[in-house]
Amino acid sequence: MTTQRRQQWWAASFRPLRRKSFLLVWCAGLISMSGDWALKIALPMLVLESTGSVAATSGVAIAGVLPTLFFGGVAGVFVDRWDRRRVMLVASLGQALAVLPLAVIDGPGTVWVCYAVTFAVGTLAQFVQPAESALLPLLVDAKDLIAANSLNAVNNNLARLVGPALGGLVAAWAGLTAVAYVDAATFVVAALLLACVRGTYAAAGMDRLAGDVATETPSDRRFLRSYARIGTELVDGVAFIARSRVLVVLIATFTVTSVGEGLMGALFAVYVKEGLHGGVTEVGWLMSAQAVGGIVGGVVAGWFTRFSPIRLLTVGAAVFGVIDVVLFAYPLAWSAFWPAMVLLILVGVPAVLVSSTVTAQIQGAAPDEFRGRVFAVMGTSMGLAMMLGAALGGAFGDDLGAMAMLIWQGAGYLVAGPVVGLLLGGRALAKARRTAAAVPAAVGASMAGPITERSITETSIGEPSNAGPSINGDSIRR
Repeated sequence: MTTQRRQQWWAASFRPLRRKSFLLVWCAGLISMSGDWALKIALPMLVLESTGSVAATSGVAIAGVLPTLFFGGVAGVFVDRWDRRRVMLVASLGQALAVLPLAVIDGPGTVWVCYAVTFAVGTLAQFVQPAESALLPLLVDAKDLIAANSLNAVNNNLARLVGPALGGLVAAWAGLTAVAYVDAATFVVAALLLACVRGTYAAAGMDRLAGDVATETPSDRRFLRSYARIGTELVDGVAFIARSRVLVVLIATFTVTSVGEGLMGALFAVYVKEGLHGGVTEVGWLMSAQAVGGIVGGVVAGWFTRFSPIRLLTVGAAVFGVIDVVLFAYPLAWSAFWPAMVLLILVGVPAVLVSSTVTAQIQGAAPDEFRGRVFAVMGTSMGLAMMLGAALGGAFGDDLGAMAMLIWQGAGYLVAGPVVGLLLGGRALAKARRTAAAVPAAVGASMAGPITERSITETSIGEPSNAGPSINGDSIRR
């Protein structure tokens, strides 16, 4: 590898940060997520100390998942109606207000406030996440989508590295109320940064929708008709996904692997305790190793953009699976702790590459008019799958063994890679593109022109379906 090419790939990794709008959104995400992680560490501990109940503590996690089930899909409809930047800005201000009631908690009798706050913040997050994923292709060039999504993974993992330490220190020094104020402040700062982003980032179909609804009179009928269309628009979004081979394969494949991520969430503590003979301290070290791995993966992602997306997906998922299998299998013969640290750092590279490539392909395959709904549907399906995985881990972890189940979840990625390659590579994708070209021009009267498949076999990402002025991307797990 020549020095010039290394410099080019390094430059490609960080090129999106040269865009002022992307940099502002990236910084807003880093700051707000650091506050989120601070609260995630402090809040469950407060509930446990206040009640002494593991069940009460688990209620915080349940309250955080419920908004995905109730509002995940519907939120995508509104993201496709509204300006994505404004959605993120208003939701950030709403989240800042939502965490403030934590200041009134003074004992077991007010623990319910923790559940209400967690539910409210999670509900607003259902709008932020698809809005960010839909906004990103409008902020950077198409060739930089993988790099931009990788930088978001760096963002997320930096927050995961800094936030828990911040939350622990603030909670120990001044209590939960101070952590809540810090989290609220991070949301306000994020909103101010988003306010500095110039331009309009509404979905392509918003003007058409507004025009249609405005033809109704009086105003109450316009309001009712607008909200009566929610179900229709959500169905249109699902119908569009069903007509796209790329979207069906990617969403279905990574929904299935999300079952394994649910297993990971339910059984990871058991793995640390029984396999590595560790405790809370070791869990903290491993969380830090995951964050470091994600940062490393995001930084080096630009080196791999010379490969075709299909190769990144196929090989990246397979390497991810191999490392996961080794990670969860080696304690069966050797209980040393340091290999787990090393493996969790190493797995960050394929994890970020796969998640960033998947996100970029979905961003390219979904027209701007549908992008919010596509990501909302994907997030909801993956959330449900993770809940299923967590339930399976709780039900069968004792009988089948935690490490055995975690080894199988790692093996799932070994299968996922070749499956994606088989279904989207070579002749299969060429046939899919020919079939897609014959699909009628409209889905619920919202498309103009044939629905086309995005070439996932090209050496660079194709132009987004509706490129605007020239954020998401959590790694699959880490």
